[in-house]
Amino acid sequence: ATDAMLLGPDWTMNLELVDLVNSGKQDASKEVVKGLRKRLWKSPKEQTLCLTLLETLMKNCADPFHQQVGTKDFMGEISKLALSPKTAAEVQQHLVGLIDEWAVVFGRQHHLQIFAETHMQLSMQGIKFPSRAADFVSAYDLVAAGSVDSRSEERQHMSVAGNHHDPRLAAPASGVHHVGTSGMQSGLAALAGAAVQKRSPVGSPM
Repeated sequence: ATDAMLLGPDWTMNLELVDLVNSGKQDASKEVVKGLRKRLWKSPKEQTLCLTLLETLMKNCADPFHQQVGTKDFMGEISKLALSPKTAAEVQQHLVGLIDEWAVVFGRQHHLQIFAETHMQLSMQGIKFPSRAADFVSAYDLVAAGSVDSRSEERQHMSVAGNHHDPRLAAPASGVHHVGTSGMQSGLAALAGAAVQKRSPVGSPM
């Protein structure tokens, strides 16, 4: 999902990883976040793919995944990347936008206050955050309420209607994206940087 050879995000693999995390498989969230962390300091292209995947997971997975992202270690790496003078402008812009959203959506939850704290610390260190659209929170509202599965009907309706939409905003439809054991293993192996067969880009994160 973050292979530098991809022309763009691999939405099929990204949504398979969403399914993997939402399956409740033991340590899935932890292993996926560990893999994402390893890719934060790669090339700008890989960083962009990594952040797109992270955004997709945050918008389509529930609280257990949010807690894995909301750790001092992971958010510390996020802060370092945002502050690093070596970070490409487009990567920093994407990253800062995500931090801004997380601070608003999750920052009021006691166990996820690190998102708001990170936002405040970066602001104090000179990071400029973007102006927020009035309705941007709608992309997270069901996730924040713990209703990931309830989005499946909406996604199916959008598909039938032929509407174009950003896959980052839609959870995988129940019964559509079933990830078998081999799929789970290959997804985690790819994130961990193991030697797995490269997937062809499908034009739309790993």
